[in-house]
Amino acid sequence: MERGKLTAILTGVIAVALGVIYLLITLFLDSRPFQPLPQELLNSLSLGLDHLFAKLA
Repeated sequence: MERGKLTAILTGVIAVALGVIYLLITLFLDSRPFQPLPQELLNSLSLGLDHLFAKLA
């Protein structure tokens, strides 16, 4: 019974640690300033998608 209790505690500690790490990463990524994509990149993506959907139709 003691081994099962130790396993449960260890699993709980790992789960809480992963949750805290996830929240810290999310906080860091959300705090960065937003920089939109350059217009040239958006145009090339649009042309690529148009070409892809033209082949599918």
